[in-house]
Amino acid sequence: MPKATAETTKRSKGRSKSVEQTVRVGLRKALPILVREMSDMLEKRPPRMTNRAKREMQCQIDQYIRKSVPLINELERLEGDPLKTPEAYEKFELLIRTWMDSLKIKGGEKDSLDAYLKEFKKLVRLPADGRRIAHVRRVYEGIQQLIDSLIVDPEKEKAATELIQAFGRHHRRQYMRYHHAFKARQRGNRNVDFRRMTHRNITVLTDEYRDGAAALEKRLQLIVGLHLIAIGSPKPYAEMRKFGLRNLCDNIQSPKNRLLHFLRNSVNPTVRNALAHDGADPVFSKLRINFVGRSETIVWKISQFLKNTMRLIQTVRALTYLESLFTYATLELSIARLRQQVQLSSQPTASVKPARRRQQRTTPTRTSR
Repeated sequence: MPKATAETTKRSKGRSKSVEQTVRVGLRKALPILVREMSDMLEKRPPRMTNRAKREMQCQIDQYIRKSVPLINELERLEGDPLKTPEAYEKFELLIRTWMDSLKIKGGEKDSLDAYLKEFKKLVRLPADGRRIAHVRRVYEGIQQLIDSLIVDPEKEKAATELIQAFGRHHRRQYMRYHHAFKARQRGNRNVDFRRMTHRNITVLTDEYRDGAAALEKRLQLIVGLHLIAIGSPKPYAEMRKFGLRNLCDNIQSPKNRLLHFLRNSVNPTVRNALAHDGADPVFSKLRINFVGRSETIVWKISQFLKNTMRLIQTVRALTYLESLFTYATLELSIARLRQQVQLSSQPTASVKPARRRQQRTTPTRTSR
């Protein structure tokens, strides 16, 4: 018997070493690819690293793998056994703590999952300058309500995750291009008074509104797709891409779709189509701008154009928190479910004893003398 146990321990050690080597080689190969993808997305050249910095990074990766691979093997061994759920939770909590220590994230003495959720919540929280704007707060709270309606059902949560991942794969670079173009225009127009009706101001506002509406159209396709999942009639990514901006705005304005009313009046499809095809038609004698569409003509003053452009930019800015808020909500719910399973499995099964019948006391009756 001791010989058999020694052989099994030898095999497990060899297997853990092979897994450790495989993970180490895979990370070393994937790291340059990840750096190139991030530099292309951020539109920056990849940073140059010295040989010393590369060696230090490889040492950190090796230390993390050496600590985490045995925990991963233990989790695989404990998978599927409901009686081992408390032990699996301890291993998982230790794995998260190891990852946080490698990234130098302070977790304290409490549970590492709570510390990770706390740090994650700081990232998804609306910043102070956004909380001061009423429309940004409204869109942010509307996203939270939509997410709450999705994570109640595990099937809806799974469908929403797949749809968000599909939109991220196809349109993530488009979001980043709009973000960089907006930052560049903002730096160039820092001290411009847009209340004056000039050719330059009309051109800048036209570019902002057109690009913002194009970026918002993809976000609205995702939002409407998530709403369809929430009401029980999901559609795949290929069908959601066929929705035009006018169809999306009709869905948002519909009285039946109350979960989408936080996006009302965020964009005007007639103005967007006019800017995309013919451009703005300024009338300087009357200080107004005409946006000529196929069926109607929208007339705005320069102040209205500025106000609606700012509202559109604020909407796009607030919708950037959608993916991170959804990830935080699903992670928080998953940890709560895991802790509930741990609590249920750690409770001892109390043996049911038959209830004893109470013996009724018979009080002796006093006999009359």
